[in-house]
Amino acid sequence: MVILRYGNVYGPRQPAVGEAGVIARFLAALADGRRPVIHGDGRQIRDFVYVADVVAAHQRAMVRGEGGIYNIGTGRAISIRGLYRLARAVAGVEGEPDYGPPRPGDIRRMVLDVQRAQAELGWMPQVALPEGLARTWAWMRERGKGRA
Repeated sequence: MVILRYGNVYGPRQPAVGEAGVIARFLAALADGRRPVIHGDGRQIRDFVYVADVVAAHQRAMVRGEGGIYNIGTGRAISIRGLYRLARAVAGVEGEPDYGPPRPGDIRRMVLDVQRAQAELGWMPQVALPEGLARTWAWMRERGKGRA
């Protein structure tokens, strides 16, 4: 049995409502001209992996996986504040976010070690965060997403 454990997956088609990922929520707010909300101080660290890279990991696991647990992420850390700065740059907007209370149970740091997936599955993420954000933003804008 092969088990894949994901980082924070993002990309086109992710809804920006409910418990949606922070990237979808940030980009939707920016598309609507709203200030995104950062919960807590924004120093939480995450590992964001683009959806196409997750699909590629699944394909590799089906072909090369003989059993085991594999982390599927980028192994790269970024703070939520840093993510907001990148999202703002991709969207071409200025402004600061709003800050809300921290979410109960939110972890401070989550970055995956992806070496085993690289060594045993021959998989590596291909889409860097700035590029993935740009692709996601373009998809939202093409479809008029983010409109409240």
